[in-house]
Amino acid sequence: MTHNAFVLTRHAEDELACSALASAGFGVVEIPLDEPEHIVNQIGTLAPVVLSVDAVISRHDLASILAATEGTGAQLLLLGDQSQQARFTSEVAAGKAMYIRRPLDEGYLVELLKDMYQDAEAATRSGRRKQQAVAMDQFGSLYGSSVPMRTMYRFLRKAAASEAVLCIHGESGTGKELVAEAVHAYSVHSQAPFEAINCAAIPAELVESELFGHEKGSFSGAVSEHIGIFERVGRGTLLLDEITEMPHAMQVKLLRVLESGRFRRVGGEVDRSYQARVLAATNRNPLEAVQQGKLREDLFYRISQLEVRVPALRERGQDIVELSRLFVARFDQENDRRLRLVPAAEKALAGYDWPGNVRQLWNVIQKACTTSRDKIEVEHLPIEQKAGAHNQQSLGALTLPPGCSLQQAEKMMINAYLKKYSGDKERTARTLGISLRTLYARLEKYRHNGKQDAS
Repeated sequence: MTHNAFVLTRHAEDELACSALASAGFGVVEIPLDEPEHIVNQIGTLAPVVLSVDAVISRHDLASILAATEGTGAQLLLLGDQSQQARFTSEVAAGKAMYIRRPLDEGYLVELLKDMYQDAEAATRSGRRKQQAVAMDQFGSLYGSSVPMRTMYRFLRKAAASEAVLCIHGESGTGKELVAEAVHAYSVHSQAPFEAINCAAIPAELVESELFGHEKGSFSGAVSEHIGIFERVGRGTLLLDEITEMPHAMQVKLLRVLESGRFRRVGGEVDRSYQARVLAATNRNPLEAVQQGKLREDLFYRISQLEVRVPALRERGQDIVELSRLFVARFDQENDRRLRLVPAAEKALAGYDWPGNVRQLWNVIQKACTTSRDKIEVEHLPIEQKAGAHNQQSLGALTLPPGCSLQQAEKMMINAYLKKYSGDKERTARTLGISLRTLYARLEKYRHNGKQDAS
């Protein structure tokens, strides 16, 4: 069966979009943007799976197209430049469209469209279509065009269509809750609430009550019935943030709930079913948390049915500068200013290590915007230029003792990088160009040899 795709355009480069759609197997129908009524009629007649729309479209015409495609599962791709993107932020954040920045990456576009074609084939075989979406340069409230972000977008698109528990991990400040919100926005749960609960911020004695609720009089201070978040979120999406900080006794109870799909309020006698999609997040590496005793191994396997690592900002290349410009533009809009980053400031931002990731970048830009007049210079940026540059990964001089073997030198280098990165094993492995599993194997070997030497 041939699935139709519309290309609604006034832009010459959208010939590339036509080519990509054809390569993915779609039957391509080109319609000029100045025929909005014809577009709506054709949507009803030809039932397109994908609509590629030039971002010059008016908001009124876009609203008509969204209304015509509502409930059909058709996926809307908005193609435009940076200046047009802000007009459609709310539609993209709500999961109604995807924004793809020009110039288009043909290879990535073809792969994305092939995914969509396969989804349409599967929906046809099952007699239905599910609404799923993905963005390249904006997925929900996530921004970025770097390879790590685009790879994550493609995974999140598939994860949003699943009911499996998704474990989101990454360094602090990378945007794990935004990832969870994006998965919610593009899922079948999007019309119900999204709620997040920080497991590290709740006193240990209240965790069970906050998650599952309690009956009146079930403990001292329980003067009324309390509905827990599992019950309160209904058919929505629940994010268990910082799950590795949950007390072990509570991890056991959570595991039972996730396996059975049922919970009981504190002091209650009735088992209740929950209907929410459950997501988990942590700023630790989950496997490392298991080995450190922070996370039960059985719970780890349950919450990591699907797993995604949010890339650190230092891994995202040009996204650093693009996000900086976006944050400056937002500051301008909110404060009626006209600021700009000078090239030297952009170079300094791109060269910084960003240990606090996107959250730190946001704070730095806010401070720089507040303290500058019209141009944001290097001196306005509250960052240490020399200490934080990500290209300065050298340890300096590493002195090896006479007769040092290759294995001893390897151990010294690994220990030196662990010290440099404050014990961050994931970052150490990435810097050394080895897998995390290999690093753990090396450390276990050193520990074992150390015990032998001591005996």
